[in-house]
Amino acid sequence: MLLLNPENVKWVVLHCSASHYGDVETIESWHKERGWSGCGYHWVITNCYPKAENYKLKQPSLDHDGLIHPGRSEKFTGAHVRGHNYETIGVVIIGAGGEFSSRQLVSTAKVCNDIFARFENCIGIKGHYEFTDKKTCPEIDIEWFKSFILPLGMDHE
Repeated sequence: MLLLNPENVKWVVLHCSASHYGDVETIESWHKERGWSGCGYHWVITNCYPKAENYKLKQPSLDHDGLIHPGRSEKFTGAHVRGHNYETIGVVIIGAGGEFSSRQLVSTAKVCNDIFARFENCIGIKGHYEFTDKKTCPEIDIEWFKSFILPLGMDHE
């Protein structure tokens, strides 16, 4: 893995897992199956279905909803947006079809604000879809999300 130069970080890139369940271990497994060294996202925001079995049996784990988990260390370049990993921090929200809980959205806003506090050259938030027309994630309107987090303390683009 390549070291991430903090001075290069310009964007927080939001993703969705395009799955109804998952946690860091699940993402790590999926990414290793693709030949990557591990989880490509720096942060993972979970929903109430940590494992496939939870979703299959419709047995949510409410204390899992909206938890913030570290993925790849911010010391290293992510593997989440081709051609832009050197200038981004990747955050994935577990879910599909834009179906995220309020806990997940609040936690995502908190992570974004924390990133802005640590990376002084970071100027904004973008959805993965803004880097390629082949993606739709995070399947929420980024402009809406930015207006949502402004009251929570984010004052960037």
